[in-house]
Order: sequence, then structure tokens, then C-alpha cells
Amino acid sequence: MDQACGIENPENGLPGGERIVPEFPGRSGTAAGPDPAAAFAPAPAPLALQQGARFGGRFKLHRALGSGDEGGVWLATDERLNRPVTLKLLPETICGDPGALAELREIVRRSRELVHANIARTYELVEAEQIAAAVLEYVDGESLTQLRLERPQQIFEVNDLGAWVESLCGALEYAHGRMNLVHGGLRPDNVLVDAAGQLKLTGFGLAGRIKKWLARLGPASEATPASPPAAWPAGTDPAVGDDVYGAGAILYELLTGTAPFESGHHPERGGEKPVMPMADCRAQRGINGAPIPVAWEQTVAACLAGDPARRPQSAGELAARLAGRV
Repeated sequence: MDQACGIENPENGLPGGERIVPEFPGRSGTAAGPDPAAAFAPAPAPLALQQGARFGGRFKLHRALGSGDEGGVWLATDERLNRPVTLKLLPETICGDPGALAELREIVRRSRELVHANIARTYELVEAEQIAAAVLEYVDGESLTQLRLERPQQIFEVNDLGAWVESLCGALEYAHGRMNLVHGGLRPDNVLVDAAGQLKLTGFGLAGRIKKWLARLGPASEATPASPPAAWPAGTDPAVGDDVYGAGAILYELLTGTAPFESGHHPERGGEKPVMPMADCRAQRGINGAPIPVAWEQTVAACLAGDPARRPQSAGELAARLAGRV
């Protein structure tokens, strides 16, 4: 796992932050300018973030929300604005690359313009003492993965998903069509549902660009069966078809309890082996449930095609096909 920028892994996970340099006691300098000797002093050690610490002189950390190949995530309070936020740390590899950071700053700037009921807000990128983190809206809720695991047989039925699918496709259509932004890393873990039942996509634009730069800057990590998108060449920008693939992978997992291509086949590695039908996957796993409509079987399979040209060409088309309107 690529360690998050300058972070010591605390007991419960990893942290995040902003573009503000904190004050450090004991540093030399004057009102007229820095101490000339500072140019020859060793670089300061990275901040060690932990529960109760402050980052950037402004964010008080409460608890780690998760960790992974893309860094780590903290729940914090923005003490300047008196609101809870999510701090998403960038991996160390990206923090040390000017090109990667420049692109992520631009993505954060553009993502700030996303204003949609089903997309968690992106506020800013903060960089301080070798740490860079995106400051995001905090969503007090559970991920689709957590909700699925609480269900009988750990699956949803098609009738359970109608409102969420409408929200997901609506958010994607808005971001793709009106804002020309792609999520690039859709999976059940970064789609949250709050206490009111409202779906929220998190990390819009960041996940795909982080994945792109990790592939460029370091050894390519082994893809997992759930890793969307299928036909996205490593180190390139994500596209609309990649989000369509990600949405299909989410639906497949919610309805079957397992990721598509769990057997180890990945379309991006060559071939067009079709995904196992969801009804067959359920039967193989001993799951008894309501019949899955033909339109859902066919549409989810199309989303997971290795060739992007064979997938629905927009989130709107995906929603229409699931509803049987196409």
C-alpha cells in the first residue's frame, strides 16, 4: 500500500488535510525574513497525525474513517468554519510529484463547482508539511457495502434499489454532461447513504486521477475483481464509460453479494468473456431471492463489457435500459 503523505499510521487508520502551513514551535526566523541558516537545516519531519491533533492549524482530527491504496481518510472539524469535514489524504508518491499535485489541484478546483443533491461537496486541497489532502463534505451515513452486509443473505433485491439507481444515474449524468467531470473510481465503498436515505457519491474526480498517477509513478498494483473500470489503460484519464462500468459493478455486487469476475478474469487483460449472469451467480452461492428482470441482467452485463463501445454510452442510457425504456 502506498503510504499517505508523511503520515504515521495511527492505531485506527490514516488521516487527511489542506493547503495551509502550520506553525512549528522553535523555528528560527525574524519579521524581516527567514533565518539564512535555515537553508542548510534538515527538512522538518512530517507531521504525525493522530486523534486529537490539529492539521494546518485549523483541522482537529477526531477519528480515522478508513484507509486503502489511495491514502487514508479522517473525520475532522474545520475550526475556522465550525463544521465537520472529511479529510482524504493523498498517497506519498503523489505528494512528491509536482505534476500529479498540479493536476489534482485543478481537479479539486473543478470539483468544487459540482452542486448536486447526490454528490458530496469538494471544498479545497490543503498542503502542509509534506502532507496533501482534499477537504470534503462529511456524510454521516453508511456505504452501500455496509448496508448490503446488514441485509438478509447480504444482498439487495432489484425492488430495493430503484431510488438509489435513479439518484446514482442522475448524479453521474449531471457531472458528465453539464460539468464534464468523471468520477473514475466508483465502487460500493464510496457511495454513501445518509440517515435520511439520500445517496451521496464521494471523492468525485479524485479517485480516478489518484489511480492514474499511482500507475504512472510506481509499479502497477494488481487489479482486484472489483477494481473498476475494466478497459481503462493504466496511467490514462478516466472516461464516461469507466463510470458506467463502475455503476454496473456496483449493481452486480449489491444483487449477488460478490464482485463481478470474482473468478479472476479481468476484461482489460484480453478477451470478452461475459460476466456470469446474476441469477446464476446467486444460485452458485446458494442465495434464494426474487427473480432478476431480464432488462437488469442484460444492462448490467453490458456495463461490464470489456469494450467501452458495447456499454451504455451515458448514465441516462443506463437508467433508461434498466427501466426497460430502451
